[in-house]
Amino acid sequence: MATFYSSNAHRRSAGKDEPEELRQLRKEHAASLATLRELFTEWKEEDLLYALKDNGGDVDKTIDRISEGKQGAVRVFFPFSFGLCKPT
Repeated sequence: MATFYSSNAHRRSAGKDEPEELRQLRKEHAASLATLRELFTEWKEEDLLYALKDNGGDVDKTIDRISEGKQGAVRVFFPFSFGLCKPT
């Protein structure tokens, strides 16, 4: 299971640069995603989609895990976050 952290306010990064996996998840879980977006407005769509995937597409289980704090949003770390390089 992946390690998760708090989400930021950005919601969607869909587009032609979006990974195929996300596009497929978005198609498969469109109705569930709409429900989750209403409940967890501060979460990014991609984080909600991956949470659904982690929970086998079960929207109720996903809601429970997020509400209980057992499921978090994925946080991407950049090298400059650790002082490994300077942002340009």
